[in-house]
Amino acid sequence: MNKIKLTITILGLILVGCSDDDNPASSTLTLIEGTYIITDATLYETADCSGAAYSGICTTDQTATTEATCPSGACMDGVNTTEATCPADMWLTAGCMDGVNTTETTCSSGAWIVFGWTTLAEGIALSDQDESITIAGGVLTYSEGIPGTYTIDGTTISITDPAGCWDYEEEVAVEVADEAACDAAGSEWEEATILSGTLNADGTITVEQIEPAECYDDDDEEVEAADEAACDAANGSWEDASCMSLVLTLSTSQ
Repeated sequence: MNKIKLTITILGLILVGCSDDDNPASSTLTLIEGTYIITDATLYETADCSGAAYSGICTTDQTATTEATCPSGACMDGVNTTEATCPADMWLTAGCMDGVNTTETTCSSGAWIVFGWTTLAEGIALSDQDESITIAGGVLTYSEGIPGTYTIDGTTISITDPAGCWDYEEEVAVEVADEAACDAAGSEWEEATILSGTLNADGTITVEQIEPAECYDDDDEEVEAADEAACDAANGSWEDASCMSLVLTLSTSQ
């Protein structure tokens, strides 16, 4: 599966601090119930969210890892790579890939692409995937309608993501009794997980999602392999562990 499915399975919430003085240690945190959205995302090629960080993707040059090195715009003639050499009316900075529409407002859902640098958070928005989270009464409800739970201890939020069955092609939850039924439905079973979030001084919350190293076949199905050597022996494709850091912000309070 796409490791940047930003999706995607991250839960979170936001808290707002209020204090009678300027000492952060004496702040009292108050839960604000409502809907939250992803406003920032950073990808690390390590399991502990350390080292080189990537906050976006370059759609015009896969080797570019920063906005400064990413070319803005693309020539649709398939030959030229600069605006100066590109034939008239064939240089685009964005476009609709549905083959029908030509404007962002009329473009089909998820088909609008920016030719150049796009932040990971912007990419989520452009995909039209609803990654909002509704928080109320100790329950977090995903946009797909699946509930999770949370507890608060100071500035630490522990989030429980329940076990469930997912159709990642359609981005929907599948109602089944157990993992065997999920496999029979051709979907993917996810075990229950607990995530930890940290309240920031500005009232946002940062959540880190760790993706362990895994092996996949040509159909993007997971292959049982203890390490990269075993994955290669099984003719699979090895993906190193990674970590996604997400910042969540209140969108609509209740």
